[in-house]
Amino acid sequence: MNVLRAIVIVVYFVLATLPLAWLGLTSIKSYGESISVNAKFVPAAADESAAGSPRFTPTLDGYRHLSEPVAGTPHDFYHYLWSSSVIGVLSTLAAVCLGTFAAYGFSRYRIPGARDWLFFVLSTRFLPPLAVVVPVLLMYRWLELVNTHFGLIVLYTSFNLSLSVWLMKGFVDEIPREFEEAAWIDGYPRWLTFVRVIVPQAATGMAVTAEIKTGSRSVLSYLLSPVMRTRQESMRER
Repeated sequence: MNVLRAIVIVVYFVLATLPLAWLGLTSIKSYGESISVNAKFVPAAADESAAGSPRFTPTLDGYRHLSEPVAGTPHDFYHYLWSSSVIGVLSTLAAVCLGTFAAYGFSRYRIPGARDWLFFVLSTRFLPPLAVVVPVLLMYRWLELVNTHFGLIVLYTSFNLSLSVWLMKGFVDEIPREFEEAAWIDGYPRWLTFVRVIVPQAATGMAVTAEIKTGSRSVLSYLLSPVMRTRQESMRER
């Protein structure tokens, strides 16, 4: 049984790290070798690499030219890295903060139809992102949010807010109400109780929600960013 378990773990580890290993190998290939029809995955000297062989000549040119725009793009790698970082951090903070506020309201207040509202919030996750690409794109064109950081931040936040609400509600429900009651006895208003009692207790849940939200955002980036990054000039021409 232990041998079988070890084999399963090793196979899973290899399959999980294979994309990362391939990414690392691709980063030290030349442009022609990285898009070659024949797979090249064996580093070798320059005189040992051939057209049809899996060998390739390692090079660091890809790292040396990171500050130069790639053919067909107006900016360099660091520009796009900065844009992705800003959009990712701000959309994650917005989703986690708004989700925590909403989760606290559902957990501590008697809201008529709270279960129905929670199910409605969760039901927004049932809709595939690609199903709303066209209406969202039309709306963004009308609001002139295409190819803007703010537009992508709003889009990612709205898609991941439902997950944040449900995750944070579970964490807030686990915080004893006695902590808040003790703070009220000491004269804390409700907003200060939320800041000094609920937020520190729910910090772990907020970190978990942010991490899961980051993974969800990576999928949305691949699906929606190419559409929302379209230049407004070309959209007007169409």
